[in-house]
Amino acid sequence: MKKWIYVAECLYRKCAGGKIYIRIQQSGKRVMRSTKTDKPVRAGTILKRMRDEAWAEKYNAVLPGPQVRERMLTVKLLIADYVQAGHPTKKMRTKDPDTIRREINLLKPVLEWWGDKNPSAITLAGCDAYRQWRNSGGFVSHFTIRGHPQKRDTVGGDRSVDMELDCLSNVFNLARRRTKIKANPVDWPWQVCRRFRHTPLP
Repeated sequence: MKKWIYVAECLYRKCAGGKIYIRIQQSGKRVMRSTKTDKPVRAGTILKRMRDEAWAEKYNAVLPGPQVRERMLTVKLLIADYVQAGHPTKKMRTKDPDTIRREINLLKPVLEWWGDKNPSAITLAGCDAYRQWRNSGGFVSHFTIRGHPQKRDTVGGDRSVDMELDCLSNVFNLARRRTKIKANPVDWPWQVCRRFRHTPLP
């Protein structure tokens, strides 16, 4: 199978200087759709239009303006976009299947705590509250054993909270790359993150 040439996020060529294709998820599979142009800027415009049309179709509504869209945005929607994109790295590379399965589990408590919130509402204080909630067993894990539904209170621990917030940061990195948010709300300096994650609140 011939290797695709990377052009930009979700944009590829079959050969140097050739027509640009858009990589999309369809029925759980990655497929390529031709933009019928070899111009990256034009291809990027087509990609944005496709995403806007998909949004309007999904929510059965006219696409709102940028400011309204920003206010309507939720962490749940960004996580869904991240999962649909295949859990990409910062450089838009594919992760190991084991890493993806681990991230799916890491995002479950994050989704329960922040799912309906706007990304701009996430603060250091909110992450402290999340850490306390996880360490107190606030998240209830649901699973099935031999066909019978089960549930169990789970205690996260500081290490688990670190990994969950790192995974959330990956979600926001993709959203920022796609210009859905202006900045990653949990991309703080390493020293600050360590201090707030592991120092008890007064």
